Amino acid sequence: MGYSFTFKFSEKDIDFSPRSGHFFNYHKFLINEFFNSTDEEMHTIMRAYQRRFGESAFKYVMKTYYWDWRHGNRTLSNVQQERILSIMPDLLNEKAKETLNRIKEEARYKLGIEEVVGGIKRTVQSFFQNQRNTYTKDKIQTDVDIQNIFQKEIDRAKQLSLVGPFYVLDDSERADVIKISKYIVYIKLQKQLDQIEKDFNTFIPFMQLVNRGIFSASYSVTVLNLTIDLTKKVFDKIKVPDILVEEIVANSRFKEFSDKYLANELVTINSDANKAISNAFLNAHDIKLFFDHYDELSRSDSEVNMKSTFKGESGNLNIQIQMKPIKMIKTSIAKSLSKIVIFTIIVAGLVTVAIRNEWFPILFIGGFYIAIFYFSLLNEEIKLIKHFKTEIKQNGQ
Repeated sequence: MGYSFTFKFSEKDIDFSPRSGHFFNYHKFLINEFFNSTDEEMHTIMRAYQRRFGESAFKYVMKTYYWDWRHGNRTLSNVQQERILSIMPDLLNEKAKETLNRIKEEARYKLGIEEVVGGIKRTVQSFFQNQRNTYTKDKIQTDVDIQNIFQKEIDRAKQLSLVGPFYVLDDSERADVIKISKYIVYIKLQKQLDQIEKDFNTFIPFMQLVNRGIFSASYSVTVLNLTIDLTKKVFDKIKVPDILVEEIVANSRFKEFSDKYLANELVTINSDANKAISNAFLNAHDIKLFFDHYDELSRSDSEVNMKSTFKGESGNLNIQIQMKPIKMIKTSIAKSLSKIVIFTIIVAGLVTVAIRNEWFPILFIGGFYIAIFYFSLLNEEIKLIKHFKTEIKQNGQ
């Protein structure tokens, strides 16, 4: 036994305005045209229904539904709905066809706007998302390595490819999208590289100032997700190549929207750059104060342990310096030597007493354990002395 469901369509359900922002329901559009058909059009529809579904089905519809429909009743069973939807596309009048074509064109235009704006946004975002994953494993040993990364980024920008999907845009419109995307990437990338250059060239001269103590420094570049070890002091100032940015003119039917998006992106880029400047406190004056303070403390007799982080426009500079006064280290060496001498005298004294008193069994048994203790202590103190000598070299003597 089959089941039949009925659907009642109101004018509100099937009313559609292309500018309302709602999705177009093609099935409801066809049902609306069916109910709004003239007597002549309904006669044509019913004859098509008869030819498609047979005489029995035709008579049933005419007897059960037809006059209700003509008097404003908009009730359909699920079977009648499916059948009417199957025949209506070929029976639309000229006005309905024009309306449908207009709606399709408006929908394609709206989709085109989304493809232009969304295409630019996705393409630019994809470039900078990949940027954070490209250099994480690179080992930066000299300033030349940094210059090479800059050039790789510029080459990546030149080879920028669109991120779809695209269903509506033609080749010339897609060409406009890639031109605008490249323009945005070039401007933003140039800002990034200029910020890195500014930070790097601000602190590099100070990295050579530490000649005493244990020095370590690193620079974390946020946009590249990259950390550069500066401890070896082998870096010189860097120079960012200028990216040749040509002016662009979009000529497609979506020019109004692409121009607005471009303007918004440029405002955002400049705003972010200005914000980075205002939030940064990596400058030559502050770094000089740090090293001057270290130089002052290093002249005292106290141990020095300084650590600081400087926030730049494009990353963070981390510096740590440790230093022990030479006098303190030499005192530690003297203590270790004194321990060795004292223990040696004590052990020699005990052995001498045992021999004079002919305590050979005690000397044989006790001497074994004393020897283990003595040489273990001697080894530890010798290790300490070697460590202290290394510290003397590290701390400037």
